[in-house]
Amino acid sequence: MKPEIDASKLLNNDICCDIPPWNSGVETLIEDFLRKLIRDIELSTDTKSFAEFDHYGSGGSSYVDVWFYRKTEEFKRSNNKQHYNGLFILMSRQANYYVVGESERTWTVNESTSSFELPSLKAVDHFKHDCVQKLSNNIEPILNSLGLIRLNKEELSKPLDPDLIVPTILSDPPFALFDAIFNWED
Repeated sequence: MKPEIDASKLLNNDICCDIPPWNSGVETLIEDFLRKLIRDIELSTDTKSFAEFDHYGSGGSSYVDVWFYRKTEEFKRSNNKQHYNGLFILMSRQANYYVVGESERTWTVNESTSSFELPSLKAVDHFKHDCVQKLSNNIEPILNSLGLIRLNKEELSKPLDPDLIVPTILSDPPFALFDAIFNWED
């Protein structure tokens, strides 16, 4: 059973979870845990990943944006550049919550720059390609075994109290629970 999510605690940067490492409230401990988790997922699912720990270069994000893919023909979108379908996982920095969906990325050959879409509620639980859905199905038990909780689009669509201030440029009011958990301000 999923715990009740307190949006005001999330938005106040209060500790919202009694599961380590989130219960520490120490961002470096949480990020170290997530970095190890990402490496473990890559090894156990034969995938590669891009992970955004640096708040997209400015501002601050309440989550880590991770994207997994395989360098195979079923994931590849274009023959003339590095352009792949893959699985995004947004992992909260404040609690043991995550969401998944499909997205695509393009990057230069030396992988120094990439283009991708910023997260949105619309993309949560959305899959176009079976290979990405299967990858999600393989990764989810790994995350769940460590106490992470997958949230779905339906529960994240719950409207927030209009008096709550949500520090995000990812969406506009009226805000939903998604915006309290997965927000970014530049």
